[in-house]
Amino acid sequence: MNFWNKFGLQLGVSIIVHVIIFIILGGVILYEVPISKESIKSAGVFAEDHPIEKEVKDEALLLEEPILEQADELETAVGLDEVLTVAEAPPLDSFQDVISSSVSDQLNVAIPSVAYLADQSLVSSASDGSGGSAILGKIGQKATSLSSTVSFFGVKDFANKIVIAFDVSSSVLTKAKAVGVTTERMKDEAIKVLRGLSRDTEFGLLQFVRNYKVFEDRLVLASGRNVKEAKEWIEDEFISSGSMPAGGKDVIRKDPNGIESVLKQTFSWDPDVIYLISDGSFYRGVGMQKVPYSEINQLITELQRGRNHLVKIHFIGFEMKDNERRELTRIISRTGGSLIQMEAM
Repeated sequence: MNFWNKFGLQLGVSIIVHVIIFIILGGVILYEVPISKESIKSAGVFAEDHPIEKEVKDEALLLEEPILEQADELETAVGLDEVLTVAEAPPLDSFQDVISSSVSDQLNVAIPSVAYLADQSLVSSASDGSGGSAILGKIGQKATSLSSTVSFFGVKDFANKIVIAFDVSSSVLTKAKAVGVTTERMKDEAIKVLRGLSRDTEFGLLQFVRNYKVFEDRLVLASGRNVKEAKEWIEDEFISSGSMPAGGKDVIRKDPNGIESVLKQTFSWDPDVIYLISDGSFYRGVGMQKVPYSEINQLITELQRGRNHLVKIHFIGFEMKDNERRELTRIISRTGGSLIQMEAM
């Protein structure tokens, strides 16, 4: 080893040794000489009593109160013993057990299985950036940023974006009336929902036979003005004749018409929840061509695919046939929604 290499090695070792000594001595000094609260306070820098720090703490308390109130409201509405944070959220394997047992009973909704979501590829499988599932992340996001609690004919849910679709065909109106649900009752139920929405919730309204008509061609915020205009639209434009000819005011005709065009229109608005009121018998074309439930199921599956959240459908039915009820229950439950049949009082 030449002189300079040897000198460099010795110098490096010396520097490392001195650094270690200084670290040890510094730790001993800090340990032996405690800094008292009084000594810092006498220097005028004790943070607790500093006016700026006090102002910040006061602001934090003001912000904390509404957050805690929202958490209490959410806990009461959902009926959970604890409101789970993202860090405490259960693994995907236990998602069905945690959500179904608590939320489904409280909200009268059926939660789709994780296996179904994975098999059908209804929701994006990309990570949410936190190492968790995008499915669970999106549901968690909804649970902490809910705008409105909604109840339509007793079916409850939470939604930032909601659509109500009325089947106003003569068969539905006749069956509804037979169980005591008049067109006035339908309108009143819808208006009650609109009046209960918070201002940052978006909503849409649609009524159909085979053709359909909408309140607006997009979702709108539940502002005072929009709710007032929607109420007037329901009261003045609601179809009670049981027919909706293509040449009628604001009537939209698609091919194929009927439930398929209605589903495509409502899904195009990207809602969280769709309330669909009908008798479960769907026809298309100009004759009595019944739409197979297998095609309805396939269409909903296709409309759900690629979205970053699952569009939930709730179905309110009247005098449904047993086989139609079974088929629709299976389809609706796979969206996370529920089906009820209105009975005579």
